[in-house]
Amino acid sequence: MKRNDSIDGPGYVNLDASIFKRFSFTERIGGELRADFFDFTNTPHFGNPNGSFGSATFGRVTGAFGERLVRFGARITF
Repeated sequence: MKRNDSIDGPGYVNLDASIFKRFSFTERIGGELRADFFDFTNTPHFGNPNGSFGSATFGRVTGAFGERLVRFGARITF
């Protein structure tokens, strides 16, 4: 085991949400409108720190990822 294998990165928290509305056209035909929100709080997700001893960026978190996404959809059921 290498000495720097025990370096842990920051935690990862993600909140997704959905809202939808179902309705009926007739007894047999219905529909649904929906919106899905991924990473609803728009929290940045930071990468792990650099574990290369002797590097100029040793111990630094140099990357972040994640962004809020919204998806809209409609569906007809019969």
